[in-house]
Amino acid sequence: MALDIGDHRVMAGVHDPSDNLGTWVVLMGLANHVYGSTEIKAKLWQAITDESLVYRLIRELGAAAYCSHLDLLDRMKESE
Repeated sequence: MALDIGDHRVMAGVHDPSDNLGTWVVLMGLANHVYGSTEIKAKLWQAITDESLVYRLIRELGAAAYCSHLDLLDRMKESE
């Protein structure tokens, strides 16, 4: 639900895609500490990559401004 709200806020013009990226970076960085489970972190990652239209558009467009954040997200996905 949170992904849907974030995506809708970008589409409404009240958020930038970087707002969503920043939220995802923080979420992935804290997931293991907050939830205490790598399984939940994997599910969060799957939700971001499978359900977020903003994520898919950023990936497809290959916007240079977001490349470093996407790289960081990719690394965080794997970290314990």
